[in-house]
Amino acid sequence: MSGDAMAVGTILALGLVCFLARAAGFWAAGIMPLPGWLLRLLKHLPGTLLAAMVAASALASGGLAGPCGAVVGALAMTATRNALLSAFAGAGAAALVVAAGA
Repeated sequence: MSGDAMAVGTILALGLVCFLARAAGFWAAGIMPLPGWLLRLLKHLPGTLLAAMVAASALASGGLAGPCGAVVGALAMTATRNALLSAFAGAGAAALVVAAGA
């Protein structure tokens, strides 16, 4: 078997294993009752994970643009409760900081 064929076979096998693991999780979640506290936690998890990823990215950017954009975006979200507007406000603030050369 050539190296290319083995790589394709490995990728397909890993994809199948990944799919089966996800399918088993959905299947198990469908047959097991979840306690109320876990359902409430899972309801708020996507927003929390997004905020954590944005904060980590902003702080790891190595300049002022990331943190300034994150702060402006957070303030815009607090004031307007509009996710799209806050994303544009944060990106605009970061772009202004980059354009200013800071």
